[in-house]
Amino acid sequence: MEFVSTLEAYRRRGMATAVSNQVLLDLRVAGVREVTLRSSPEAVPLYARLGFEACYEQVIMSYEKKGP
Repeated sequence: MEFVSTLEAYRRRGMATAVSNQVLLDLRVAGVREVTLRSSPEAVPLYARLGFEACYEQVIMSYEKKGP
């Protein structure tokens, strides 16, 4: 699963949970046995409630050369 997001005005209404549950059901019916995703820190509790467990943390860094 990737790029599940909810517009701020519609958050906290269960929409991401409903969409994610449907995707997981569809995948299960299709025979998929394992699902991974990347999550924002804010969404970790949502995915934990759905049964996902943290298995890897990623640090994203950027570099921009300043000056000559």
